[in-house]
Amino acid sequence: MPLKRIDHIHRRLLEFLAYLAAFCILFVLVVVICDVAYRSLGFGSIIWAGAASEYALLYTVTLASPLLVREKGHIMVESIVDLFPSNLRRFAEKFSCSLCLFLCIVLMYYFAISGWESYRWDEIDMRAINIPRWLMYLPFPIMFFLSAVEFARYLFGSERFFSGHGSKTDGI
Repeated sequence: MPLKRIDHIHRRLLEFLAYLAAFCILFVLVVVICDVAYRSLGFGSIIWAGAASEYALLYTVTLASPLLVREKGHIMVESIVDLFPSNLRRFAEKFSCSLCLFLCIVLMYYFAISGWESYRWDEIDMRAINIPRWLMYLPFPIMFFLSAVEFARYLFGSERFFSGHGSKTDGI
């Protein structure tokens, strides 16, 4: 399969995960509105609303992060790096990508092991509802792997991690 096709499929996967993250936000919105409405009408609280919202917010952050790395939508301070000479700027870029790639791989491994151990020991996350604890860990290894792929693209590919427009953009 040609690299452009693989890249296209990979990008579509990241976009799909971001849409799932958006759905999670919508889910939290609906659950919170329903919970408040039920309490206001005197029906009591939806017992699973808090736990489900917490899980949905956890999944929101993890599902969206690889696309944010690809589109450079994450928080990054380029204004300082833009002051460096070009050779030092390139070094800072390679160092940043290498560090992020390393951290993603370490965290992917840690969360995969934690999730596997949680699954193996059949641990339960007990809140208002009981949920297998491995579900809490599930998105993290996937997200860190996909984020590592994105940082590797910047490190080994032709696309630049820093845009070179840090000191020229509007900010606070």
